[in-house]
Amino acid sequence: MNKLTRQQVILLFAFLMLTVLIFMIGFASLSGNQGLSQVSTVLAGVLGLYLSLFQLILPIIEMSRRDKKPASETFVNALAELQTANTYLASNMYKEAIDKATNVIKVLPKKGEAYQIRARAYVGAGLTAKALDDYEKAIALEPGFPFNYSGRASLLASLGEYRDAIPDFQRALAISPELTGSIYQLAYCYYILGQFTIAVKYFRQVIETPKTSTDEKSMAEDHIIRAENMLRLEQESEA
Repeated sequence: MNKLTRQQVILLFAFLMLTVLIFMIGFASLSGNQGLSQVSTVLAGVLGLYLSLFQLILPIIEMSRRDKKPASETFVNALAELQTANTYLASNMYKEAIDKATNVIKVLPKKGEAYQIRARAYVGAGLTAKALDDYEKAIALEPGFPFNYSGRASLLASLGEYRDAIPDFQRALAISPELTGSIYQLAYCYYILGQFTIAVKYFRQVIETPKTSTDEKSMAEDHIIRAENMLRLEQESEA
């Protein structure tokens, strides 16, 4: 047997009360107790009105309950939208990725990955200020995710903010040392800032890391030569 809903229990209780009041009215009439009869009549009228209104409102309540999605279904749909946002991002469909990620954030405001994906989409769309804001939120929500730091660092470096980018690259590498792209970009930041000795150190690390691509190794070797030449010129000028 199915359990009664809350609305059904309330309705059943109200009907029982109405039955009791009608019985009281009849009893009061037979016994000649006019005061009890009048009170019972008023209460019966009020209860009857309540039942009428309740029966009108009940279908609306049931309809709203049917329209409302369960929390688990909403969560699953949001995760699916997040995957769609990532797919759009990979296809350089930045506006679509932003829209999807924004929908996810409305449902899951503490989902750091959603802010990170939207930040990358903002970068692609040229909205750097919004991208920096989203990276800030992503880092606050998921401080242990290295790509939050490397993403923001790459953006800062692209804006010429090399000094500000360095700490973020270092944080990313502290969490995940095998991020060869971050090692290379960190080395490049030091190179651009004229800190050639440190730059050479990190460029050598790029070459020594097994996962480094052939192109990155080649570029690292080229920059090592340039950096060492610059160091030699500095030493000669000091002599």
